[in-house]
Amino acid sequence: MGKDKKIQALRTFIAKEGLKNSRQRETIAEVFFETSEHIRVEDILNRVREVDPKVSQATVYRTMKLLVECDLAEARQF
Repeated sequence: MGKDKKIQALRTFIAKEGLKNSRQRETIAEVFFETSEHIRVEDILNRVREVDPKVSQATVYRTMKLLVECDLAEARQF
């Protein structure tokens, strides 16, 4: 599944759950989907802050949780 389809799947999941979509969530998802290797949340946060310095760590964690819940990501413990 390509990045655009994954973004659309996330949008659909967010709407189904009655949540609001935001530019910050989409930026986080885009950074995650552009990465081909395993990536830590802290690394995602650093990359996202290059685009939007106002993104909080909590927003990244919540977005990653949504990605796991809609089967677009898999949680790993390192």
